[in-house]
Amino acid sequence: MKAGGNDPSQFNMHRLGAMLKEYLYESSGEQILEQFWGIWTAIRDHIIIPFNYRSFAQITERFDFPYEMDAVFFGTEAKMVRECLERQDPEAWDRLIRLYREMMEYLTDMYEENRLNLRRSYAEAHFYKGETGTADALFKQLTEEHPEWVWGYVGWGDLYNPQFDSSAAGSKDKALRLYQSGLDKVASDKDVLEERIMELTRQ
Repeated sequence: MKAGGNDPSQFNMHRLGAMLKEYLYESSGEQILEQFWGIWTAIRDHIIIPFNYRSFAQITERFDFPYEMDAVFFGTEAKMVRECLERQDPEAWDRLIRLYREMMEYLTDMYEENRLNLRRSYAEAHFYKGETGTADALFKQLTEEHPEWVWGYVGWGDLYNPQFDSSAAGSKDKALRLYQSGLDKVASDKDVLEERIMELTRQ
């Protein structure tokens, strides 16, 4: 540990490391969202708030910590989403939405690409919960504030793309409109939108 080791209120980093090891490599039978929630609240209450950190990277810089938390979260987030889809329980989505909201609130200095992906996930979770109006409003805000970011348009359009099993409100016309809205604005990866449009128009 690089700093803070003499602080009696210092959270036991070895315990946190054990929690992460279990989460990543050992099946405990516990739902993955609840496992990560326990990890997040430990980091939030014992590290982020007391030390006023605003990104996972700041934690890594200060402490000898074997896990890159950005990679841990984004590498396992899809499993949390899949779990919520399988449970078909609005409370599960509420839990995930709260996790996203808290991470956006506390991790204000996280890498921009990660923050944008977190906002995208936040909007998608509202959609999957059945709150399509909220999801559309969040995606509209995201694409207006970051018109050059292709994955905002891709994520929004994918929610309505009937080719995807995750689309609960399939609408070919709306998906096409959302994809096309980004073609003249994105700074890179325009081919992703063009491919989506081509595949839909072939139907």
